[in-house]
Amino acid sequence: METFVGNIKDHQIILVAAVSQPHPTSSTPIPFDALLDTGAQATLITEKVVKDVGLVSIGTGRIIPVSGKVIETNKYRIRMDIPIGDEIVLPSGQRRMEPVLRGMELDVSQLPYQPQNHDILLGMDFINACHLTVHGGNYILSI
Repeated sequence: METFVGNIKDHQIILVAAVSQPHPTSSTPIPFDALLDTGAQATLITEKVVKDVGLVSIGTGRIIPVSGKVIETNKYRIRMDIPIGDEIVLPSGQRRMEPVLRGMELDVSQLPYQPQNHDILLGMDFINACHLTVHGGNYILSI
């Protein structure tokens, strides 16, 4: 498992997630800010992600936000990766971080609104495939 370590800011875990079209289409991954939300059952994306990646709806589904009101929304199949830094040693002996993408394909729904500080809400469908440790203002995410 590859590991990513980060800081918790304002009681939120925000990290970068790279989204692309699923295999076999595949596309260049585009980075977006993602909020890790252990209270969300499913991963959700904004209209910005849909447009920037060029996603096509695979149907509709229902989500139930905090308000409790059932909302019908578009569903998409995506490839979601978390860029994790691996240290490599160059022939000169210098060391540098080389990002490696780790993740999976999953079905996601579209958020009915645009959050201020993220375009992806990473829910338990994604988190369950990872190991998450939260302690002392830091988090460790292993994929």
